[in-house]
Amino acid sequence: MRLAHEYGVTASYIGSDNSLQKINDSVLKQILKIMGVQADTDEQITAQLAEITRKRWTTPFKKAITEIEGYGSEVDVHLKSSLVDDIEKLGICVILEVVVSAGLWNFCESLEEKVFDGVRYEHRLLALPKDFLPVGYHNIYIRQLGHSSHSSHWIVTPEVAPTPPKQMCGFMKQFYSQRSHNSWGIGDFEHLRVLAKDTHAQTGADFLLINPTHADFPVLPQTPSPYLPVSRQFLNPLYIRPESIFEYALLPKTDRESIDDLAQMARTLNNSHSSIEHNTVWPLKKEALRIIFKQSVNTVEGQEEFEKFKNASVESLTLFAVWCVCCDKFGTFGTWRDIRVSDSLISETALAHSNDVEFYRWLQWIAHEQLEYAHLEMKESGASIGLVADLAVGVHPNGADTWSERSAFVEGASVGAPPDVYNQQEQDWSQPLFSPQMLEETGYAVFGNLVRSLFKTAGAIRIDHILGLFRLWWIPHGNGAGDGGYVYYNHDVLIGILCLEAARSGGIVIGEDLGVIPSGVFEYLKSREILGTSILFFERDKHKKPRPVETLRKYCFATVTTHDLPPTLGYLSQEHVQLRNALGLLTEDFRKVLKDAEEDRQRTVKYLVSAGFLGKTNVDDELEISIALQRTLFSSPSLMIVFSFADFVGESRAQNQPGTSEEYPNWRVPLEDIDGRLVFNEDIFSNAVFQNFTRSIEKIDEYRRKNGK
Repeated sequence: MRLAHEYGVTASYIGSDNSLQKINDSVLKQILKIMGVQADTDEQITAQLAEITRKRWTTPFKKAITEIEGYGSEVDVHLKSSLVDDIEKLGICVILEVVVSAGLWNFCESLEEKVFDGVRYEHRLLALPKDFLPVGYHNIYIRQLGHSSHSSHWIVTPEVAPTPPKQMCGFMKQFYSQRSHNSWGIGDFEHLRVLAKDTHAQTGADFLLINPTHADFPVLPQTPSPYLPVSRQFLNPLYIRPESIFEYALLPKTDRESIDDLAQMARTLNNSHSSIEHNTVWPLKKEALRIIFKQSVNTVEGQEEFEKFKNASVESLTLFAVWCVCCDKFGTFGTWRDIRVSDSLISETALAHSNDVEFYRWLQWIAHEQLEYAHLEMKESGASIGLVADLAVGVHPNGADTWSERSAFVEGASVGAPPDVYNQQEQDWSQPLFSPQMLEETGYAVFGNLVRSLFKTAGAIRIDHILGLFRLWWIPHGNGAGDGGYVYYNHDVLIGILCLEAARSGGIVIGEDLGVIPSGVFEYLKSREILGTSILFFERDKHKKPRPVETLRKYCFATVTTHDLPPTLGYLSQEHVQLRNALGLLTEDFRKVLKDAEEDRQRTVKYLVSAGFLGKTNVDDELEISIALQRTLFSSPSLMIVFSFADFVGESRAQNQPGTSEEYPNWRVPLEDIDGRLVFNEDIFSNAVFQNFTRSIEKIDEYRRKNGK
C-alpha cells in the first residue's frame, strides 16, 4: 500500500528464517488510523496521498534536517515561484546553539514545479558548503515577506561515534541481584560503587555494564523489571543507600536509631534465597529517606550542589516530582492521569505540596550523586571507561514519561517483536511507542535529552534493541502480538544524535542489534562506528556450526551470554529448554528442541577442542566448557569483550525469561554460586569458582599486556 509506505509502515518484511512475511491490509489500516490517517476506502486513500503531496510542496523545509559534519549538504527547498523570482523578499536565518547567522542565499535552478490552489511552487536545492554549520542543534527560519514564515530543526552530527582505541574487557552485572551484608535486601548504589572499583582492582576490567537504573513508581506495587521504567530520564531511588548520604551522620541519635531499625528489617531479606522483595524494601527505605530529607533541608551542606542540580533541569525535574506526588496522593491509575499537563497544574501542585515535591527532587539528586560517585570511583581507580549504562527500549504505559510527554507517544498501540531465533513466540512488551511525526516536529529533543542524561553518569551506553531506532513492531491494542507491523523511524537523525552526544561526552555507544535484522543495519552501524552485539551461542554458520571467534565483527560488543538468556552453565545443561517447556513457551516438540540443544552443545565442545581452547579430558565438564568459552573472547577482534559475573560464580538460573510475567520471578533472582550459596558483594572475588575462572583465563590486564591488546 503506497499510503502506508509514505508513513513508514512496511507491508512486508523478511523474517528470521529469511522468508517473506506479509502484513495484512487490515493491520496496515489499523496502524495508519493510530497515526491519525484514515485509509478505510479508496477515496480516503486517494485524498490522503494528495494531501501528502500538497504539504510536501507547500512546506519550505522538512521539520527536521540532519547532516554529517564536514560533508556539506544539499537541502530540498520548496518555495513559491513569486518569491524565488524576487529573492530579496526571502529571508533565511539560522540560530545556532551559540550565535545567529542571517542573510540572503542563492538557490540552484528549479528542479520541478507544481501548482496548488492557483499558486506555483518550485522545488530547488539549497547547496551548503561543508563548513557551513558546526556540530550541534540549530534552528533555521525562513521568512517569506508578506507570507507565512517557517522554522525547522537542523542537527549537524559527527560522522562517527568515539570507539575504544584498542580491545577493552569488562564485566556485566544486574547489580540489584547481588547484595552486600549491609544492603537493604537488594543491591544498591553504594554496593555498586565498591563493586565497580574492586572489579578493576581485582581483574583489570575497563568497564562494568549494569542494568538500567531508570525510575520506578514511587508507590506500591513496584515494577521489578528495570526494562519497564516509568521514566528513562530519571533514576530509581530504590537503589539509594541511606547511610551513605552525608546528612545521615548529622542526624540526632533517635533519628539514626529509627533508620537503623528500618535497615535491620530490610537486611533480614539479605539471606533469603527466594525472590528479591522490591515491595518490602521500598516502603522501609522510603521512610528512612524522608527522615534524612528533613535533616537535609535544615543544613547548608550540599545545598549549593542541590540547587545546581535543580537548575540544570528545572522544568523536567519539577514535572517528574509533581507526577510522583500525584501518585502518592491519588494512586498510579487515578483520573488525574487524564488531566493534561499545564503550567497551572504544575504550579498548583508544587504550591499545595511543596515539601513533597522538594522531597522527590532531592531523591533524584541523591540517586544521581551516588551513581555518579560509583562511575567516578571506577574511573579514578584506573578503568578506561567506567560504568556502562543500559538504555531500556521503552517505558511503562502509565509512567511519568507518558504523562509529561503525552504528545510524543502514540495512543492505541504497544511495541513488541515477531518470532525470531531467540524467542519462538511473538512478544508484546506492553510499552508505548514514540510518534515518528512528533519526534520530527520537536527536533527529536526528547531523545537527545535522554541520551545526554545517561552520559552524565557513564562512560558508555548500551542501547537495548537498537533496531528500534530503525523500525519498531507496532501492535494495535486488541490484536495479538503477531498481528502487528513494522513502522520505520528516521534512523539518520537518531543515530546521528547518538554520535553527537557520545562525541561531546567522550563516551562509547553499544547497540543490541539482535532479532529480526533489516537489510543494511549492520553495515550502517559500522559506518557510524556504533558497536553491535555478538553472543557466542548465536554465532553459527549455515551448517549450525560455531563460527570461529576470529571472524567476529571488530565493531562489536562480544559476550558468551546475555541477561535474556540463562548463564552459560544453564545454557550448557539445557536449563533454558526445560524452563520454556515447563512454562509452555515452546512452539516445537520438546524432545526435538532438547535434541537440537544437545547437538548444539556437542558442536560447541567440538569447536572448542579443535581450536585449542578446551582439553579433550574436559569435554564433559560444564564448568571447564564455560571457562573455555570465556577464553575464546580474547581471540576475537571485537573492540569490547564482556564477561558475566553470573558465569564467573557458576550461577545457572536466568534473570529473565522472555514471554513471561508472573510465571517466572523475572528480575528478582538473587545471585547464587555453583553450590546454590548466596554471593555477597564482599565475597565475590574470593569465591572459589570466580578465582578458578580468573586463574584459567589469567588476570585480564596481564593477558592484554602479554598479547599487546
